[in-house]
Amino acid sequence: MYRLVNGLREQGLAFDDDLLVHMVIFSLPKPFESFQLNYNSQEAKWSVNQLLALYVTEEERLKGTKPELAHLAVTSQNKNKNKNKNKNKNNCFQQGNQ
Repeated sequence: MYRLVNGLREQGLAFDDDLLVHMVIFSLPKPFESFQLNYNSQEAKWSVNQLLALYVTEEERLKGTKPELAHLAVTSQNKNKNKNKNKNKNNCFQQGNQ
């Protein structure tokens, strides 16, 4: 975003830093909603340097809140035994009905 604004400034378009901060704040992804809310609730305006420092802090906070996941895979070694038991049960049942 900053590079885009610098490119536009080189073309002769003037951008105020307040506008740049506002554009960056509202282009952040969904996990930064609380960060946007914090910005909106304050009367003081942030400079680009303050925004960068606060963004890095918020990003580190978000990284720390991600849950650690572990996947457990279990396989049964008794597959063949269960098949043989079922065959024997079916044979006994069929033999008893005859």
